[in-house]
Amino acid sequence: SIARKTPRPQTREVYETLITPSGGARKPHRAYRNMPIRGNSHEVLFHEQDQLDRVMYIIPKQLLSPKRREALTQALVRILQEGSAAT
Repeated sequence: SIARKTPRPQTREVYETLITPSGGARKPHRAYRNMPIRGNSHEVLFHEQDQLDRVMYIIPKQLLSPKRREALTQALVRILQEGSAAT
C-alpha cells in the first residue's frame, strides 16, 4: 500500500498510482512544458523546460565551445547569486 512505503513516495508518484487503472499501465504524464527560445532571425537556439519545481535549459552541444560554456556558467552563477542577495 502507498501509505506503508518507506521512504514516502513523491506526491506525483502517489497521484499516478491512484489514477492508474488496476492491472493496466498508464503512460506517464509529462510534467513539463518545452518552449523553444529563438534568436534574432527566429531560428530556435535552445529550449526551456518549465518543470514542476525547476527550469531546465536544453542547449545543443554544438553551440557551446568550452569557452562559451564557462562564460554561460559564470553568467548563471552571477545572476543567481544576485537574485538570492535581493531576497
